Amino acid sequence: LISIQDYNTKQIRTWGQGEFNNKQDNVIYKSFNSEYELLNAFINWWMIEENTPEVITGWNIELYDIPYLLNIPGEELSKVLHYYNESHPYYKMNIAIVGAGNSAVDVALDTYRKGAKSVTMIIREKEIGTNIKYWVRPDIVNRIESGEIKAHYESEIKEIKDKSIVIKSPKGITEIDNDFVLAMTGYQPNYDILQKLGVIINTDKFKTPEYNEKTMETNVNGVYLAGVICGGLKTNKWFIENSRDHSEKIIQHILKIRFFFLRLVLVSLQNLHSVAEKYILKHFL
Repeated sequence: LISIQDYNTKQIRTWGQGEFNNKQDNVIYKSFNSEYELLNAFINWWMIEENTPEVITGWNIELYDIPYLLNIPGEELSKVLHYYNESHPYYKMNIAIVGAGNSAVDVALDTYRKGAKSVTMIIREKEIGTNIKYWVRPDIVNRIESGEIKAHYESEIKEIKDKSIVIKSPKGITEIDNDFVLAMTGYQPNYDILQKLGVIINTDKFKTPEYNEKTMETNVNGVYLAGVICGGLKTNKWFIENSRDHSEKIIQHILKIRFFFLRLVLVSLQNLHSVAEKYILKHFL
């Protein structure tokens, strides 16, 4: 879903997938069968000069791009989610959380404190991730050591059932009660749109997109990156707390470019004025 509002006319133009019961006179909604068609139509509209927005914002509202799947029996069940919105649906529920990164830790602590019946973390590594935010790590470690949150290290889920999950660990096979599986396994960036725009994807381990760290501009003029995408496949490198300055860098660079072109135009006008004066003096006076 992409929406743009004109703050002069208050008109909202939206590109989306699926039907939408539009009851607002100021909303123009266009429906598409695929994400590709949606993006293609939006880019074509965007390329018309008078349509180019002054400010662009974006967010993932549900599906975080392309999640890393568990590829196990039962993953297709509706109780398995690869994203997390809020804790309320999990009140007095048995929750299993897959992963040991920042997202997994945040979800574990949030569901535990908001009244989940039990919170169990299934972790492939020998310990909680070393990249955990330093102000959160002591909290999760203490909750695990106290038994308030259970943790199965060097473990993986082998099967997801309607009311339970099967865990393989160094101790063997265990089956525990379960109502929801929150697979905080990370996700892959959508490189397709970047490549279509011409952004260079480096050949390093994490396929990091090419961009200038001082301005956040990519190798394509006018195309900027901000947030998680800057780390490529290393999606735990950038998060809200350490990427707040990305937008500031982008805005400062855009303003700098506009100021440069404004000076260029003024200089050009001054030169034109000087030339005009000489022409008038020579031919009319």
